[in-house]
Parts: sequence; C-alpha cells; structure tokens
Amino acid sequence: MKASTYLGFASSLVIVLVAAACATGTENQTGDNQLVDPGDDGGQQQGIDDSEAGMLSDEGGSQVQGKKDSGSQESQDASSQQGTDAGTGTDSGTGVDSGPPKPDAGCVVTTQNLLTNGNLDTGKSPWVLSAADVFAATADLPTGITPQSGGTTSWLGGADNANDSFYQAVAIPANATAAHLKGYKWIGTEDIAGSDHLSIQTRSSAGSKLEELVNLSPGKSDGKWIAFDYTLSNVHAGQTIQIAFIGTTDSSLNTNFWVDSLDLEVTYCKY
Repeated sequence: MKASTYLGFASSLVIVLVAAACATGTENQTGDNQLVDPGDDGGQQQGIDDSEAGMLSDEGGSQVQGKKDSGSQESQDASSQQGTDAGTGTDSGTGVDSGPPKPDAGCVVTTQNLLTNGNLDTGKSPWVLSAADVFAATADLPTGITPQSGGTTSWLGGADNANDSFYQAVAIPANATAAHLKGYKWIGTEDIAGSDHLSIQTRSSAGSKLEELVNLSPGKSDGKWIAFDYTLSNVHAGQTIQIAFIGTTDSSLNTNFWVDSLDLEVTYCKY
C-alpha cells in the first residue's frame, strides 16, 4: 500500500522535477524513497525503500450369584544473509531470526483425573444410574466379592435380561491432547458362550455413542480385580462428554460385571 500511494503522488510531480533537473542536474528527494533523474538516461526513475537497506531477515468368590439371589512450534534461520540493494551498493550484514513465540508459551503440561467420585464411595452423584442397585455396598455383594477400594462398587448384570448402566458427564479442556480411562473390573459369569456384554463408551452430552473403548464378552470369570487402561482415540477437546458403562445379559446363564476405582486422566496445557 505504501509503494502504491507514493507512486501515485510522484506522478503528479514528474513535470516539475524534469524541469528542475534540466537546470540543476540530479535532484534527490529524501524520505522513505529516492526519486532520481540521471540526466541523459531518458528520465529513468528509481524508487528505493530505506527499509530494504541494512540487515535482511527471513521470518519463520462367588462370581455368578445374581442380584435377585443376594438382595511449539519454533523455527530459526541462523544463516548469514547478504543483500544487494540496486543503486546503493552491497549490504553484508548478518541477521538471525528467532521466529514467532511458541504457541504453548507459559504452558505447564498437566495430567489430571477429571472424574468426580471415581471410587464410588461418596454417594451416587455426579454419576447417573439406570437403577439404584447399580452401586452396591460390601454387604450387598455375593460372598467373596469386595470393592476394589472403599466400601462401594458398581454392579452391572447379575440377573437375566439386564440392561444396567451408569455414566458421568465430564468437561474436557479446550487444549487437551490425550486422555486415558483407567480403573478395575471383575467379571463373574456362567455364560461360556459369551452372550453377555460390558460396553465402556464415550458419549456426547446428549447420550449418543462417540466411541466404544471396549466391549467385553469374556466367556469366563476373572476371579479377581483386573486393572484396565483404555486410550480415547479422540479426546474431544473443549467438549462435554459422558463416560458410560453398560452391562447387558440375555435370558439365561448369569453374568456379573463389577467396575471400581475409576480415573479419566487427561493431559492438557495449564496456564
């Protein structure tokens, strides 16, 4: 824009400058540019931007007992650069471009558990349960089964034609880069054919399935608490999602799904 504006203005001065050049030879107009009449070369005009002179930079138990039975990016150009400015000689200065500031300047990489009441021991909130008995205290569990931590665990299934679930809504930070769902599960089953299922999912805030982290249909009992760690393929940064557990059984051969001690570990920049 500056060059275009200047040339428009200079065209209105051509007649005056040519006349003056006949009397005085060469006239220089100082400022951002120079307008030169070299005399006999046909009135050649050359514009030189002072900003181009100088340094040049390049920017850059009983496991089958049912419930019914129990009750920067940064770039740097460190090379020396030499620029030749027509009509003014050669500039041999050297420039180093440190590049733009890092996008994550001031960022402290943080990994934090975003689930509330992940051990299920401080009541039901903020978990949403499909039925009251989805959370069970030690006294309500089959003989030999105890919570992985504390005095409460979730209990899905444990009856024919069950469709039990619980979930929690979680707000994911806008700059989150990774997320892992961790916890423990214990499955006790009579269903060798594996017709009963435990599905662990991420869902939208409205409850639509986004990703199924795992669908367990084991066909055998665990006999103990087993740790799991599932990676979310999409962290859904800046969104509110649901972490959901759904246990379903068919009309025969009982299966129990116990899940406890849950963490949703999310890595993000904390400023």
